[in-house]
Amino acid sequence: MIERLSTGVRCIDDRVLGFPKNKTTVILGETGIGKTMFGLQFARAGLYSDERVGYFVAKDSPEQILSDISSLGWDFGWALEQARFKIIDVRDYFWNATKEDLGTSYLPNFFQEVERLIRTFNLSRVVIDPVIPPALVALPEFYSRYVSELIRFFENTALRVTTLLLHAERLDYPVFERTQAPNLIQMFFTHHQEQYRRTLVIQKMQNTAYQPKEIRFDIVFEQGLVEVS
Repeated sequence: MIERLSTGVRCIDDRVLGFPKNKTTVILGETGIGKTMFGLQFARAGLYSDERVGYFVAKDSPEQILSDISSLGWDFGWALEQARFKIIDVRDYFWNATKEDLGTSYLPNFFQEVERLIRTFNLSRVVIDPVIPPALVALPEFYSRYVSELIRFFENTALRVTTLLLHAERLDYPVFERTQAPNLIQMFFTHHQEQYRRTLVIQKMQNTAYQPKEIRFDIVFEQGLVEVS
């Protein structure tokens, strides 16, 4: 039986009993839908399970992530003090890269640095927010390869980390299908009676029996993502 870890989001855990341990899950979603909140909820569940969590920021600043945590009414200060929660800024890594760099040793060097950080901090959960840095959005012919290699890196190394990749720029399901992400959740807005509602669908979950259906949710202070009727 595959061991699973709580996602921190009850409506997901109730349906699939958590994410498969040491596997990669991709969250696709529109701007403002709550992907970062999902990532922080996943991180929080790990911290309260006595795990060490790394939150890699590729777009927003670490200060913005701390602000997002505070806006939910959560306090990660104790985890930061105990070095159990690390916010790792990788924004600068890609901004100075040329197209030629990206085609040679740049990615292997980046993956080597990620592995070093995971081992140094003894991380068991990792969130990358967003998985595609803004610097790569202008290179669509490259970012499909980057995502594919990143997923392969997490799936095939001996790091044994449970990873959440957040895709923040746009919904791009075909790219992530081609990269063979083992687990995939889509988040989007639906229109209902002149209102827009946050909705998510478990698109696929490896070795898991579940019934795909739209789950409506909201973001609630001190709770995070909560299913609503």
